[in-house]
Amino acid sequence: MPVQAGEGPSDAPADAWVLGIRLDHHDDAAPLRAHGDDDEVRRRLDPRPGRNRAWIDDEVRAERRWGAWTLGALARSRVDIRVDASTLDLIGHVERDTAASPQHRAWNVDARAVGFAGRGLALGWQAGSLDAEADAGSGWLEVQGLQLTRWIEQRWSGEVVQDPADGRYAVHLQSWRRDDRQVAPFLAPPDPHGQALLLAGGLRWRFAPDWQLTASVHDLGWLRWRGIVEEQTVVSTDTEQRDADGRVMLAPLMQGQVRARRAWAAAPAGSQLRLEWRASARHHLSWTTRGGASGFGGPQFGWLTRLSPAHAVEWTALGPRWPVRRWGLTWQVFTQAMGSASGPGSTACSGWTIGLATDRLSADRRSLSGQLGWRACS
Repeated sequence: MPVQAGEGPSDAPADAWVLGIRLDHHDDAAPLRAHGDDDEVRRRLDPRPGRNRAWIDDEVRAERRWGAWTLGALARSRVDIRVDASTLDLIGHVERDTAASPQHRAWNVDARAVGFAGRGLALGWQAGSLDAEADAGSGWLEVQGLQLTRWIEQRWSGEVVQDPADGRYAVHLQSWRRDDRQVAPFLAPPDPHGQALLLAGGLRWRFAPDWQLTASVHDLGWLRWRGIVEEQTVVSTDTEQRDADGRVMLAPLMQGQVRARRAWAAAPAGSQLRLEWRASARHHLSWTTRGGASGFGGPQFGWLTRLSPAHAVEWTALGPRWPVRRWGLTWQVFTQAMGSASGPGSTACSGWTIGLATDRLSADRRSLSGQLGWRACS
């Protein structure tokens, strides 16, 4: 099982059972141990310049492989969050109750989040063999049909200004939220479950005896939930109004709209490009760049780079300036089953894969990924 989504099928034999658990957690702006406590997250904020990203991507999967085809059952949960450093600076400024600056201060607010969880089936197909030296290329395609148990999207935008004279804040914000657990007394409750149709696929090209390049995408598709509640809110502390005599007055304003509808939305797709050097059938070294989620619109989140030798240390750098490095250890133990066919050039048939990677060994880690996989030949 791959540590990250979108890395393609494992190198299991053509006739095998594969079980696996995968997790991948990251937060640019705060330690992972603060998650689950909003107050602790605000106290521990230390954002990097520019866009800050956090994600959780977990999956449990059991699948059966017949030749080029794979059929499996899976349960997964994914959340992607993008927040500008200006927004996080405002949160820290308010949390610390910082004194008013003698200069005019303004913060642009831009934060977006999308997440879903579900369970269902995955049907995969692979063309070519990664272990066959005669194959110059290979590819795969997977279709996931999920019953959604959770779907949430939130967006915040606007501006907050602090008056240097008295420290007073002027707020002009817009928020939009879609949440299957949000209810309103005057609206019919949403369906208990939604649906998702997601695609993943990739191509591998062997351009030298020991070198190959892989391009892949994952979570292309749509999310659907009938009767899901959407809420749109506008908040302004300085709204211009006029009284009966025509005089201008500044007054706070908060207005919103709530509706239930049948919602369709594009899934937060991601992409990867991977360069790999195979020293032997059991050892390889790879460099991976990871694209961001497209469901947010606008510029992508940037890239994630991973340098990972199998059976040895894994090293990862995150962000265009590489402010976070993730390293770890992946260990594979496989044996050849008597009388089984493991495919051309392959001797690994059944056994375990264990992997763990983090950016630091202390409790203040901001990045953590892990895997536990088992496979067995029929």
